[in-house]
Amino acid sequence: MADEASRTAFFEIQGRMIETTAKLKQVQNQIHSKELEKKRAYLTLEELRPLPDDTNTFVLEPKSDLMNEQEQKFKDSENALSSLQTSKEYLEKQIGEVENNLKELLQQDPGQNLKAGNHLFSILSFVHVSSRNQAEPTALFG
Repeated sequence: MADEASRTAFFEIQGRMIETTAKLKQVQNQIHSKELEKKRAYLTLEELRPLPDDTNTFVLEPKSDLMNEQEQKFKDSENALSSLQTSKEYLEKQIGEVENNLKELLQQDPGQNLKAGNHLFSILSFVHVSSRNQAEPTALFG
């Protein structure tokens, strides 16, 4: 009976880990996308600033309109990044809690849960390596 309960608990923890990892990966991708958008807006603004104010841009819009549009994109990206960073931190905390739950489960009956635990620990190791690697490209624009 305890074996079945441990097995059920393991699969529940494994499901939460997979779900949380997928959400974290999605948030990391959104962060990367928003950082690119922010950088694009910044670079566009830097190119527009030296132009005379009465200039019509390549899209036949007045410089001021295009500047306002790019400034808004920049601000929107910053706001989105702040929100996404909060989500990322929350999900990383959730992964830590799932890891702790797994450790507790394995400590209850180490012999029976060793094989399952090794499998999930390999998943956890991959998650940590993957999260660090995913975060690296954002440092390019820091």
